Amino acid sequence: PLIFDTIENIESYRGLSQAFDTAVSALSVTDFTQLQPGTYYLESSGVYYMVQTPQLQPRDMVRWECHERYIDIQYAVAGGPETIDWAPRGALSAWEKSPSGDIFFTNDDAPHLSLALIPGRFAVFFPQDAHRPCQGNPAPCRKVVFKIPIL
Repeated sequence: PLIFDTIENIESYRGLSQAFDTAVSALSVTDFTQLQPGTYYLESSGVYYMVQTPQLQPRDMVRWECHERYIDIQYAVAGGPETIDWAPRGALSAWEKSPSGDIFFTNDDAPHLSLALIPGRFAVFFPQDAHRPCQGNPAPCRKVVFKIPIL
């Protein structure tokens, strides 16, 4: 079940899991504008996040993705707007596992919902959610992607 909201409401999502609460705490207090792009680990919770500055691309240049072992929280910090498409994972086929970790890709397409991720908004994608991030007019943006393990 997709969650799409503003950062002012992040605290209302506490209680989904202890690992999710760890991510909510970090989202509530961290100034992501001051961090260098890279990967940051949160204690021994298994939760980590990546500060990214991706180049937005036209929709036809971006593939669908999904995960099995992690929940994603994608939070827009600056730039954009970034468009992220959402569809139920089962509505797409021909998923291919990447050798680099818990990420699957497909070039298939399906009816979908397009979300405008602007600074201050976040989206939560669970394993049953397919998403196609980093779409938009070619421009830089700054975002944070939290990876929350499914325990």
